[in-house]
Amino acid sequence: MKKKKGSSLIFVVVTFAVIATFGFSILSLTLVSYKKRFVETTEKRNQYFSESGLDIAYGIIGNIVDEGIKEGNTAVDVYMNTLNGEDGILQQEKEKLKNGEIPAYPRPNNNTKSLYIEDDGVTVNEGYVKEQQNITFKQAYMDYVENNIKDNWNSEDNNLTRTIPMKDEDYSSTNIVNKPSVKIYNKDDENRPVEVEFKDINNYRNTNKRQSVLALYLKSNFTDQNVKKIINVGYDILTPDYNAIYYTSTNNFKLPIISVWNNKAICIDGDLKIGGTFNVTGDIYVKGTDTDDGGININNSNSVVTLTGNASTSQNFKISKPNNTVTVNGSGNVYASNVEIAEGADSSNLTVQNSVYTNNDLALNATTSHIDIANFYGINDISKFQSIIQTKVSSCIRVNSEDLGSGSSIKISNDAILMGTAYIKISDDSTLTETTHINTDDNSKSFYQTGESVAVKGNYRAYTEGLTSEEAARQDQYYGGDKNKPKQSLKEDNVVFDYLDPLRLVTRFRDTDNTDLNWQDKSDYFSIYVDEHKNDTNNELNLGDGITLPMAADLQPGERADKNIIHTGAIIANGNVYNGNYYGDNDGKVADKQNSFASMVYEMGDVKDLANVYAQGKVKKAVYSSDPEVENQVDFGEISNTPGDEVTKNSNNDIIYLNNDNSKDCVIVGKDATNIPSGTQIKLDDNGVGRGIIITKGNVYLCGSINFTGVIIAAGNVEVKDSSRKEFVNNNSYIQKLIAYNYEQYFKDVFTGTPETTQNIETNVQINTDNNVKGDLVRKNFIIMRNWKIEK
Repeated sequence: MKKKKGSSLIFVVVTFAVIATFGFSILSLTLVSYKKRFVETTEKRNQYFSESGLDIAYGIIGNIVDEGIKEGNTAVDVYMNTLNGEDGILQQEKEKLKNGEIPAYPRPNNNTKSLYIEDDGVTVNEGYVKEQQNITFKQAYMDYVENNIKDNWNSEDNNLTRTIPMKDEDYSSTNIVNKPSVKIYNKDDENRPVEVEFKDINNYRNTNKRQSVLALYLKSNFTDQNVKKIINVGYDILTPDYNAIYYTSTNNFKLPIISVWNNKAICIDGDLKIGGTFNVTGDIYVKGTDTDDGGININNSNSVVTLTGNASTSQNFKISKPNNTVTVNGSGNVYASNVEIAEGADSSNLTVQNSVYTNNDLALNATTSHIDIANFYGINDISKFQSIIQTKVSSCIRVNSEDLGSGSSIKISNDAILMGTAYIKISDDSTLTETTHINTDDNSKSFYQTGESVAVKGNYRAYTEGLTSEEAARQDQYYGGDKNKPKQSLKEDNVVFDYLDPLRLVTRFRDTDNTDLNWQDKSDYFSIYVDEHKNDTNNELNLGDGITLPMAADLQPGERADKNIIHTGAIIANGNVYNGNYYGDNDGKVADKQNSFASMVYEMGDVKDLANVYAQGKVKKAVYSSDPEVENQVDFGEISNTPGDEVTKNSNNDIIYLNNDNSKDCVIVGKDATNIPSGTQIKLDDNGVGRGIIITKGNVYLCGSINFTGVIIAAGNVEVKDSSRKEFVNNNSYIQKLIAYNYEQYFKDVFTGTPETTQNIETNVQINTDNNVKGDLVRKNFIIMRNWKIEK
């Protein structure tokens, strides 16, 4: 039984072995037959394609695809260039996000976010960039392929077909007579024009992928052995994806922030002489020359000046001509020695929406004119001086307008500090005015100090007459509240009147030392005189008609209406007089205002040791000065790249003008400029628009209509030469980038000031590509044969 089972197993194994061997043999023969037939078919196809010109047509199509890929790659390169650089999309989007502005490429669901930048405001959104690369590449590729076929494959039958251009040199001389004609046609309806257009196909050839496809159907008519034949073939031209590898790179430059250009539209050592329509957005710094008209001077009539930013000068902020309107907007302040509407500048208006700081006076000397400011800080502290000859320490409001209260006015709305009193000029026989014109000889007696922190022309008569009331005795009154310093009586029997040409004025006490009346005594004298004479029918004093000060309302018992005003001398407002109220507790507030003044005027906006700087009362920074105690902000010796007669413009049309010759002036020439003075012309575009940095040792003249973004830095003057509109804008971010981008070439060692801070500037935010779509990989993968057929 066991032997039978063994024999059966052997029989089965042998049988299966024979069957398997036979099967493998049949399979091998079938495979060989298939390969043979495939080769024969391929050889036959190649032979027909060669004879019919379809192989040449395939090559032509392949060349078009290759060139289309190049066009796509070029388009991506152009797109990438728009992303990079100082004015590139990436940097601009970052700046807008940083400044809280709406980006140029907002997200559909959140217009405060950029498509190009991640939520952190810094990182580039690589996914979006890749998406845009792909879109850009594909569109350029498809446009090229379509247009090349439409433009170069001729049609003679109203676009029913298009002939593929094949050159004679593609054939041997014996075969030229048999040169085939290969055309594309509309497969669905040969009576309709052929379509040359990429179309989107979902799930192309079961790939689960959306593909843009240009379907071409070729028909070749040729002659083989005197037999006319026709072969058709279909090709799908696919659209490759853009798969370049790229990386972002950023170069950071640590830029020293120097006061000569930081936040400034204009920074000069000389005077600023302006007129016409003159608008500035940004700070102005004008050191100014030591003359009556030095500093910032509106010296043309019928001007409209609008400043949005701080205006600082160690000299005067002055309206010199009539019919001028000057406005300082927003948070901008005015810092000056004097702020004045001058005599003769009638029908002028000065409005400051924030604060005016002066080291001397706020003065109104014209008729039908108005000064309207929110806060006034006259911060030169006379309380530290006892001599009547200290004319340089006067900070007050003085008015010489003949029509105060009827045509002219001064209004201070919110806050005021008046740390000085006015002076009367006594050495000149001409018309007597209240004045604080600085006397260069502090030991002369050519100025008489009054006791008024608000002084109006004509009120000097208070010091020409004696006092008789018991109030003038000043019983139980002390200087500074110090009982060791009692005040003397001001009655006429205890004072002396001296003739100070052309007036007889109270000057000293009748004591053994002939003690001079100081400013506190004269403040009391004026206040008491007003009280004695305010009900006189012939009282000719002006007690504040036309002057509005920030007086307090809803007073509590014991409070003074002038509690919102710090003043050392007497003030007048609304028919009342208020004696000085300054006391030691005010020192902190006054010191803060003095430090602000010192920062903006003496330190060009920097902040260091300001209390000491203010006490010295001297400008410590300048564009350029030969004074060894002044810190120069520009080293003109380092300027050599652009001589004074050359204006440089970079690829972004930024103006870079550097001049180290003080004998060479420059002229910014705007639209419709006439009467242009001599000097190097810095020409703006046809609309008078330009931007850049101008640094010169000479003067700058402004001609024509001008719209300039950047900064003007000059050791000389800046002067408007006509009434055309002038616009100057400080864009600090732009200036920082322009300096950083051009630092090595133009600005290295030019700015010598000690930086308060530094700022990291991205000088080259860009995306770099390592590769792009390669043409040699495309023909095999992106020109797909559908089928071919011999019609006859």
